[in-house]
Amino acid sequence: MTVEDAAELRLQFTANTGAPAGQVAELQVIGEPAPNPDLQVTGLTWAPQSPSESSPITLSATVRNAGELQSGATSVNLYLGTGEVGTAAVGTLAAGATATVTANIGARDAGSYSANAKVDEDNVVVEKDETNNAYANPTPLVVSAVPTSDLVASPVSWTPSNPQNGATVTFTVAIRNQGTVASASGAHGITLTVVDATTGATVRTLTGAHNGVIAPGATAAPVNLGTWPAANDA
Repeated sequence: MTVEDAAELRLQFTANTGAPAGQVAELQVIGEPAPNPDLQVTGLTWAPQSPSESSPITLSATVRNAGELQSGATSVNLYLGTGEVGTAAVGTLAAGATATVTANIGARDAGSYSANAKVDEDNVVVEKDETNNAYANPTPLVVSAVPTSDLVASPVSWTPSNPQNGATVTFTVAIRNQGTVASASGAHGITLTVVDATTGATVRTLTGAHNGVIAPGATAAPVNLGTWPAANDA
């Protein structure tokens, strides 16, 4: 049996020789979905392209109506990973028309995120195909750490390296900038504490400073912090 241009199919039984109810051994209906809108997300981008932790991020989704009829207004939900981070309204779209909508999702922690979007997730619009509403950008959204200097004491040294009780020990400390930008100019203070290994009590505090800019990845010359008379267990 062939049925053309039908939205519904009705079976009517007029007689059955084997039972009081109608029986069908096999029925096959071949057709196509009726004309309707078909909303698809065809692209998802962000600005700035290389954000840092301090950068507000805007996501932009391009929505296309690939169906035969105009679609009603709906929305696009935006995700980083599995977490929803924003929603953008989508107005009516004529058949074949596209629109790009945006949402500001604010700043994000440093890391790599999969960005994806889903249009008409609440099924407001009756569509020809409800299974093609999602899109994932194949390129991850990478948020970098805020460029900053990061000064650490490295290394800490003393001479003699294995002092005897009562010997005078001289301490030096170098400063390394493990950040991504140069340190500020001026004095960078250093504090070194000598602790009694048995009691945990502080037996001497030594201080000093390095003056000047330290480039990213560079280690400044060692700073002499002074001396301490060695004592057992300290």
